[in-house]
Amino acid sequence: RPAVVSDVVDMNEPFSPNKFNFNKVDQEEVMVCIQDAQADVHPILVNVSPLMYGHGLLVPWVKQELGQQLVPRAVALAIQLLNAATDCDFCIGFNSLGAFSSVNHLHLHVLYPGELDHEIRLGG
Repeated sequence: RPAVVSDVVDMNEPFSPNKFNFNKVDQEEVMVCIQDAQADVHPILVNVSPLMYGHGLLVPWVKQELGQQLVPRAVALAIQLLNAATDCDFCIGFNSLGAFSSVNHLHLHVLYPGELDHEIRLGG
């Protein structure tokens, strides 16, 4: 899987099934799946290149193979997930192809900044 930033500059680049995408991840990388109000299921994956401890990837409508473009229904899903969260440290972010996204498959970043002290609590 690519760990480098894409050299794509076209923000409207279509999804390519031949490139790495989240349909190619191992099932072991799926931490949990969430269900939205329309009964669609969306996986939250382990981020193999995390910014910090507690950083995962929400992949909405993974089988629809959408490119990395923020669409209104993804924003609505993020708001639904934020409203359901019991931890006020929970955050959701997005980066586009022109903002260092390395995968052109719709995904949002889920973060628990309160977990930054994880190593300290573990004595590391």
